[in-house]
Amino acid sequence: MAWGTVESNRFGTHDFLQYTDMLGVAPYICANLGTGTWEEAQQWVEYCNSAEDTAMTRLRKQNGRKDPWKVKYWGLGNEMDGPWQMGHRSAEDYGKFALEAAKLMKWTDPDVKLIAAGSSHFGAESDWTGWNRTVLQYLKRHADYLSLHLYVGNRDNDFSEFMASSLELPRNTLRSMRSSKSSYPDLRSIRSSRREAPGRPVTRFGNTLSREPKKTVGAFSDK
Repeated sequence: MAWGTVESNRFGTHDFLQYTDMLGVAPYICANLGTGTWEEAQQWVEYCNSAEDTAMTRLRKQNGRKDPWKVKYWGLGNEMDGPWQMGHRSAEDYGKFALEAAKLMKWTDPDVKLIAAGSSHFGAESDWTGWNRTVLQYLKRHADYLSLHLYVGNRDNDFSEFMASSLELPRNTLRSMRSSKSSYPDLRSIRSSRREAPGRPVTRFGNTLSREPKKTVGAFSDK
């Protein structure tokens, strides 16, 4: 509904993870923290990563996959500061909700790396710095990354202005990252568009603050 069209979901979890295996990249799955629940997020991690005998792993085997994929990177929702999102929340409400999801996901698999939804709404009326700081207050002990999104368009059909906007992108993004880092210095910024990781190509997904070098991704979202 958010995209104004029908999403059939016919390209599912198995399809996506098979695709990333074929490409030789590490998958990144984004849990639905807009209209979804903590239990759904937890069960998705269990379905993909657990080797125990549970209802979720039995369902995975029934669907044709015996061994767990061990997906490492998981998003705690996507662009949750945006009023265009279904299930949009304030920073405080998102922080509280994402914290409970994060606890369940980490308890299910302590090896997962969680990506909090950082600022993506940079309009004049938005407090994107406050969003990041509030979210990190709640998730600083559970999130390993903070994802920042920034997009530009050409609604006025002004080619020169559109091309010049790219000069502002690094400044705005870095300003947001530095502001967040001033409160949480243990998070370090990842700014390079490509890094080498043993055995797998690395593709950047958005801009992030991280506790460790970034090694992802293909991206998949339950939305």
